[in-house]
Amino acid sequence: MNLEERINRINIEFLERDCKSILKNTVQPISKDEVCEIVRYLICQKEDYLLSATYSEYELIYEIIKLKKCDTHYAKRILNKMDLIGLNYCKRDFLSRSIDGTYTYNIISFAKMHNFVNNQEIEDFVERMNH
Repeated sequence: MNLEERINRINIEFLERDCKSILKNTVQPISKDEVCEIVRYLICQKEDYLLSATYSEYELIYEIIKLKKCDTHYAKRILNKMDLIGLNYCKRDFLSRSIDGTYTYNIISFAKMHNFVNNQEIEDFVERMNH
């Protein structure tokens, strides 16, 4: 085997390895079920002093990272999915922004939009907020 054939063989091996690596690390789309899990957590399960019906983008990213144990890149992908399915239409006030400069969203409105929670779960949430 001459030098050119060896170089070609090495190149082919590297290309095959790169293709396998790319296929292995292909980014999976965020599902609506994953968004539902996060929204249901915020409304039905979260039990701390930060219990709220409204969240800024940064607060949502924080809660996603805390729940999913993921990095910011993945959390932002989830937030982008939420935007794609209507979060922007649940802004608390179209003119105001939160302290961190991002819009504030009403998570209850978003959950109702997609039937992520039922009326009893919303009533339970409101009761927990008032105590």
